[in-house]
Amino acid sequence: MQHIFNAIILFILFLALSCSSCTHADTNMPSCINERTRQTIIRWGNYDVNSGKLHSYQFTGSLALATVHRLTYREQPVIDNIGAIKGEVFCKWLAKTIETFEDIQTLNAPGETARYVEYSSSKATIRAVWNPKYQTFGSKEFRALYDSLMTLIPDRNLWETK
Repeated sequence: MQHIFNAIILFILFLALSCSSCTHADTNMPSCINERTRQTIIRWGNYDVNSGKLHSYQFTGSLALATVHRLTYREQPVIDNIGAIKGEVFCKWLAKTIETFEDIQTLNAPGETARYVEYSSSKATIRAVWNPKYQTFGSKEFRALYDSLMTLIPDRNLWETK
């Protein structure tokens, strides 16, 4: 009888330990990733103001990295997943993007071609837009953010940036 009791206790302990590791699979996730930030999208790229042609990239709180493109304003953007990013990378660039938008709350200076960085959450979407032909003082921080975000894209997935 004692052997059966010990076997049952060991079995219960085994189940409790194995289930606790299953239910806490997110313990390796950085603290910035939660239910709210999983809906976050950071998007950056170029678009032609006249035609609506768009070439951009994005990553999300679900850690997906993608290209985003369309040929005209009439089209819905096509999103093609190209990989994943690490949770720490997402947290770093989420914080930097939010910080940049807090420092420079508006930037809308497009030319024929516009470059942009966009932050989108379940509550709001904000976008900074500038003309890539000019390196103005007002776009300095967003240009730096854009250039840093571009380092996340594998060479094989880079759009031609003319």
